[in-house]
Amino acid sequence: MGHGRRGLPPSLEGRGWGWVVLEGVLSPTPSLATPDPSLSGRGEVQQIVHASAPAKASTVANGGTPADSGTLLENGTLLENGTLLENGTLTNRSTPAKAGAQLGDGYNGAQSRIIETFPIGPRPSPGWKHSPESSSSREWSPPMGARSARTLAALTLAFLTAACIGPRPEAPVTTAVAPPPAWRTALGTGAPIRADWWSAFGDPVLTGLVARALANSPDLGSAAARIDEARAAARLARAQQTPLVNGSAPSTTGQTVSPFGTPSDAIGAQPAVSISYDLDLFGRLRLASQAARAQLLASEAARDTVRLGIASSVATGYITLRALDQRLAVARQTLAARAEGLRIARRRAETGYTSNLELRQSEAEFHATEQLVPAAQLAISRQENALSLLLGDNPGPIARGRTLDQLAAPAIPDGLPADLLRRRPDLYQAEQTLVATDRSLDSARAAMLPNLALTGSAGVVLSTALANPIAVFSIGASVLSPIFDGGRLGAQADAATARRDQAAFAYRRTALQAFREVDDSLAGVQRSGQQAVALAGQRDALAGALRNASNRYRAGYSAYIDQLDAQRGLLTAELSLVQARADRLTAYVTLYQAMGGGWSRADAEAVQR
Repeated sequence: MGHGRRGLPPSLEGRGWGWVVLEGVLSPTPSLATPDPSLSGRGEVQQIVHASAPAKASTVANGGTPADSGTLLENGTLLENGTLLENGTLTNRSTPAKAGAQLGDGYNGAQSRIIETFPIGPRPSPGWKHSPESSSSREWSPPMGARSARTLAALTLAFLTAACIGPRPEAPVTTAVAPPPAWRTALGTGAPIRADWWSAFGDPVLTGLVARALANSPDLGSAAARIDEARAAARLARAQQTPLVNGSAPSTTGQTVSPFGTPSDAIGAQPAVSISYDLDLFGRLRLASQAARAQLLASEAARDTVRLGIASSVATGYITLRALDQRLAVARQTLAARAEGLRIARRRAETGYTSNLELRQSEAEFHATEQLVPAAQLAISRQENALSLLLGDNPGPIARGRTLDQLAAPAIPDGLPADLLRRRPDLYQAEQTLVATDRSLDSARAAMLPNLALTGSAGVVLSTALANPIAVFSIGASVLSPIFDGGRLGAQADAATARRDQAAFAYRRTALQAFREVDDSLAGVQRSGQQAVALAGQRDALAGALRNASNRYRAGYSAYIDQLDAQRGLLTAELSLVQARADRLTAYVTLYQAMGGGWSRADAEAVQR
């Protein structure tokens, strides 16, 4: 009875063909199973004991112990040299020359009874049933109860293992963020924030300076490089979830000498391809990939924070520069007035109309005003150098546009405190950092659970000592579960929990800081405007007082000290007014920065896509 496959016959220990890998070599081997119960009582095979692997092909002794030369004793046991007796027992006519040798057309002879009893074909699953209607057909039914039991046991083991790591620690309750219902300082209805909010000041030179800074700033370049680093880390985390394929092609060369003194060279090679894959049963790698992606979004938001900071710094620096220019103009105008007063005082002293006291007072006031000019010039040079650094240029002069009085006050941006949580890039950065640490915590906890990995390799053995190449392959799976590690994984999970809590507190602090900055800026816009109005009135009043004191001094109705006091008061009021106007415009800049500068989460998502 043919079995349709060339090779070794199935042994008495098996029901069909099975394929195993012995040291990586693909070879047929008999599979072990229980014989057909119909053979019992017929003087044929009555008892076959399972063994993990026979010592030699077709070799079984009483009690399942392998014997030499495949001896089958009487009453269903092998005789010497594998002899198959009549009526289905082994005789010398069918004894192979060697265990497992092929005779005739490639089959081992005198095996019809064995083949009929143990059919050739795929190895049946446990729970096979024999159909007595036909000796050449068998019915195999899967053991559904056993399979369900194994599945239930595996799931139970997984749930028990997951329960052993304990509950997931929650973030502290004190890290919750509750935005106020409204701003403390209300300035009426506002307008939406434009992305190029700095153009609302109405100075084309300022707009050009901001554009240059955004294009050439080294800080922005560093932030972009950090984004590239985070993007590479995210790709690496995603790559951990894909199979790993490697190739190898080792070769060997050797020379041997036969017993007859004949040398022979042997050249061999074994090219192979190996693959490994982590099934990531509990999401350890998936959660790590999510953490890396959140860190990438945090880096994107950090770049936007730097961009907003650069634009705000350039706008504030330009306003400060124009304020210093106006302070220098006030100092020069006052110095000219002091020079005229000194000339008059010197002439009056020379004619004897006044004493030298008034002359010395006039000289002192002139020199006090004179030192304001180089001080303002020094401040201007430093401010220009600071702006040059923001622009990414070497220190040099900065172009001017409109004066401080000509700069327009932009509209108040609208929005509630709850909206601020979605409009500031630094808040989004803190949020995504919190998400990243939270996913890292889940990944660290998943590392405490069992892990299943699949490995496989396939290749060909090539050698001059072989007539034909030999194909080799191996397939395996491994389940790794921590049993005792001295608390390493638990310590890593605790550290991840602490980092998550730190990020949660950092997010709350960033939110509270944002609420404070907006309220400070709103109050700054309101109070600095009121201060500028009051200082303007003071300046006008002191200017009138100075005119009156000068006229009275020239007419001889008052002393020089009255004119001197009026001059000092006017200078102080004019310098304070310049500073108040600059503070008001700077408060608008900080307000736009505190409100997010027109940033939205859609911008970060668009960059991510």
